[in-house]
Amino acid sequence: PLINIHDIAVSKDRRGAGIGRKLFEEIHKIAHENGASKVTLEVLEGNTPAKALYASLGYGDYVLDPEMGKAMFWQKRL
Repeated sequence: PLINIHDIAVSKDRRGAGIGRKLFEEIHKIAHENGASKVTLEVLEGNTPAKALYASLGYGDYVLDPEMGKAMFWQKRL
């Protein structure tokens, strides 16, 4: 199993207080308790603060097969 984080945010007036890091500590604890093999998430390219937090927690590009490259997130609007 895996855990996917979707649509998570910290209020602008609370950013920089370590809340995001605490949230992820709890997410990782729950993932371990449930035997998850990984935690996945999506982040916008321009969201530099979030990317910095995720990188500091060990997150990185999603690659299943290095020869095939990074995974891509696609959509079709209806």
